[in-house]
Amino acid sequence: MSDINQDISCKYCNCSVAELAELSNRIQNMEQKLDIILQKLDNNIIKNCDKMGDHIDFVNTVYETVKVPLHYISNKIHKIVNPLDLTSKSISNARLDIDMHLIKGEDDNSKT
Repeated sequence: MSDINQDISCKYCNCSVAELAELSNRIQNMEQKLDIILQKLDNNIIKNCDKMGDHIDFVNTVYETVKVPLHYISNKIHKIVNPLDLTSKSISNARLDIDMHLIKGEDDNSKT
């Protein structure tokens, strides 16, 4: 009797019943695999992403809390280790002072 069913074909695509059954099985297998993938996405990956987001928020909060004291200590240590070192800010401030004197018309010759 299975030979008779295999000889029957679909009127839309000329596929045999066996080929249609094979396609149906393959579709069911793909749907099962897709369900497994979606379950893993929902359960594992999204939870892990949420945990990573919480960790990033924690690190940002800690950094914001210790940023100012850390820079203060770092600057003090830098000044102790390199007392004669001119930082770029010092150089920029010195240039700004010179430029401001030039804009106001002050120079070394006008003072004498």
